[in-house]
Amino acid sequence: MNYRTSKIYLFFQSYYKIFLFFLLFVFILKGIEGVLYSEYINADIVFTMILHYWSVISFFTIWVLPLYALLRFVSKKVSVIVTGFAFAFIVLMELSFTVYSRQTGNLVDAELILRPINETVAAVFSVVPVVYVLLILTILFGGFIVVSLYLEKKNLHTSIIVFSIMLQFTGVFFSRHAEQMGHSPMIKNGNKYIINKSVYCLENCYDFLQKENHEFKKQNSNIEIDTNLLSMFRNENPEWEINDSLFPLERCFPEDKNVLGPYFRSIHSKPNVVVIIVESLGNECNENNNDGVSFTPFLDSLSKKSLFWKNCLSTTSRSYGAIPSIIGSLPYGRKGFQFGNMPDHQSLISILKNNAYQTNVFYGGDLTFDCISEFLIAQHTDYMAPFYVCYKKSKDKTQFGNWWGYFDHVMFDESMKVLWQQQKKPMFNLFITITGHEKLKLSNSSQQNYYIRQTEQIIARLPKEKHKEYEQHKARFAAMVYTDDCIRKFINTYAKHPDFEQTIFVITGDHASGLNMKNVLAYHHVPLIIWSPLLISAQTFKAVVSHNDIAPSLLTLLKNNYHLQTPPNIHWLSDGLDTASYFRIQTRMPFLNYTREIREMIYNNYYYNNTNIWENEAVYLIDSNLNMKICYNDSLLLLLRNKLKIYKYIHLYTYHTNHLTTNSIFNEEKYKPISFFSHPNIIKCTTPKEKPSEVDYKTFYLLKPQKFKNSDKTYKKLRISLSAEVYINDSVYQDQYMDLRFVCKDKTNDYTIVYKDKIVKFLNEEHVYAHKWYDLAISKEFIIKDMKKLKYSVCVTTPIYDDIWVPNSRITLRNIKIKVEGL
Repeated sequence: MNYRTSKIYLFFQSYYKIFLFFLLFVFILKGIEGVLYSEYINADIVFTMILHYWSVISFFTIWVLPLYALLRFVSKKVSVIVTGFAFAFIVLMELSFTVYSRQTGNLVDAELILRPINETVAAVFSVVPVVYVLLILTILFGGFIVVSLYLEKKNLHTSIIVFSIMLQFTGVFFSRHAEQMGHSPMIKNGNKYIINKSVYCLENCYDFLQKENHEFKKQNSNIEIDTNLLSMFRNENPEWEINDSLFPLERCFPEDKNVLGPYFRSIHSKPNVVVIIVESLGNECNENNNDGVSFTPFLDSLSKKSLFWKNCLSTTSRSYGAIPSIIGSLPYGRKGFQFGNMPDHQSLISILKNNAYQTNVFYGGDLTFDCISEFLIAQHTDYMAPFYVCYKKSKDKTQFGNWWGYFDHVMFDESMKVLWQQQKKPMFNLFITITGHEKLKLSNSSQQNYYIRQTEQIIARLPKEKHKEYEQHKARFAAMVYTDDCIRKFINTYAKHPDFEQTIFVITGDHASGLNMKNVLAYHHVPLIIWSPLLISAQTFKAVVSHNDIAPSLLTLLKNNYHLQTPPNIHWLSDGLDTASYFRIQTRMPFLNYTREIREMIYNNYYYNNTNIWENEAVYLIDSNLNMKICYNDSLLLLLRNKLKIYKYIHLYTYHTNHLTTNSIFNEEKYKPISFFSHPNIIKCTTPKEKPSEVDYKTFYLLKPQKFKNSDKTYKKLRISLSAEVYINDSVYQDQYMDLRFVCKDKTNDYTIVYKDKIVKFLNEEHVYAHKWYDLAISKEFIIKDMKKLKYSVCVTTPIYDDIWVPNSRITLRNIKIKVEGL
């Protein structure tokens, strides 16, 4: 070693002594962490973790080297103390983030700068008492400085120092691959133990700061035109007379598809239409179920006098998909038709209204739930029953309903009071029941006992080995017995209405109950009944149909038999009901599942599901009892994978690019600007530590309540549009996210309209992940023609029920812009 090399070696040797101690200390800590998480990791994880930490630590410590060199010229002792302090700080960061990960199961991300400093300090002290924090800091920093000064006086063999130099610089060279190693997908959550927590936090903070000038994108701007997929969809339906290839669902009205026409006698006037959507009315409740017992005796008897489809399928396994599918045969978009900025469209309601029908909707629950009122407003529905508001105002709520709203018998009774007052003809009436949503719990004990006894008698007819299976759900089945009886009484009452003889009734379930399901298709299996005094004959059909088939067939019937004026072009997902008396499946339909994914579909006789984290890709053959048998056929799997891709694209493309129709019945409404708000600050939303039953839910205002006078009733509607960026801090189940609320309150009448749902349901993404920014763009319309003194606001609220509450769950919003317009 020459003189110059010797001087350089002596200059840096103190630094590398401390570096070796630091390296040893960190790997001891990681060894302890490995022991704590031993049940989750394996040899591959450990090896990858060592490589990752070696490279990251080398990268961190190399930045301390210039500081050491600079201070070395000033004071040898100072350079050693500062280097020891710097290395101790690096250890403190990693130690703190590791403890946080251990306590919460999450990695620290951009929340470090999103949270106020007082909240961060409070969070630290809630995990580790302040005395322990001070003790740890003293031992860590004091220990590193003492050891550094001690090592500076000790001589190490030259080869050890050279080895440490090579170790550091080789690690720096490989640090460019640290991110890939840190995200190794070897096992679920494996990266939580591999990744350097400090790097992860710093990267997230950097990404956050880099996006400060990120421009907001419109919600509907991320679906591109794929002419290949559009062409493939057109080949799926060669008989359709499509006018414009960019509007793949819009085609000429199929007048030759009047499959219901032969079953109805003609009259000169237009018939009334009554649609009853029954909560949780699945095939498992009627006499066609596997065990041959029925909890809907009236509907079973009615089906024998009706046009009855034994094998009807809902498009979703939850209520949110029923109305747009039954009323409009409409595409889903990302989250369901009514959850986004709805494209131009037509529906059964809007077409009937255009034919001078009085259009009514009756529901005992909250019409803003699942954004249904927004869909109905878009159809220009004449009357939406304010039953839920009346129910909430009633002094003794339990007498009239449950948590969801009016009991079904109250809803039907109140509805008939309205109908007796309406003289306008013809009418469209939509009824939505609610009591079947949960266990029967009527306020009238004699009524309650009556339906429970009825249910017990039905269960008693089953073989003894089946009793336990049904007894555990007795109260749910009793709710269906009750609803069935309510429908019986309602139709008997409706029979006294002067226009009863010219009324067509359509009855179906929104989805199945979820009780005693034999397979995934059973969640969608619902009955479909079309009954009317106008019927010439009854018929049972075994062909498989769906909710999407109902509106097309009803409109074709009304056009051909009763001279309804319809648009020249339609945009239905279906051409109508299949009236084959034998079993067959000609349906081609993707399902939108509960988590708002399109990953399953029925395609003729096959059911296909794409892969996700719970199940593998598979194809099933469907038999005449809707049983499913798995098919091991790679070519069939590939075929149906491609079919799902085509149909899924059509649902997204037509919706999010507004390429559903060029022939919307109602002209675009010209709103006038009222005000504009821009929020300059970041809004950080955190759920309370305590359960909602113990403390009130939190409200985070994006727009604080604003006064608005409409005393001269200048405006009939108010539209509030929100754009923002949303950062998902934590990964929770979709129902556990916070609510986004649009509120409009009439101070004069103490009447409040609230549009709310989980904020993630308004994001234009199929999957939502933690530690990522998303664009949000949504508009809500309020009917305010009878309101005078208003207050409107937009806010985020934490969950209000214990079963969906997660403590300290967080989301962050920024670049918030809100526009208010009037019509």
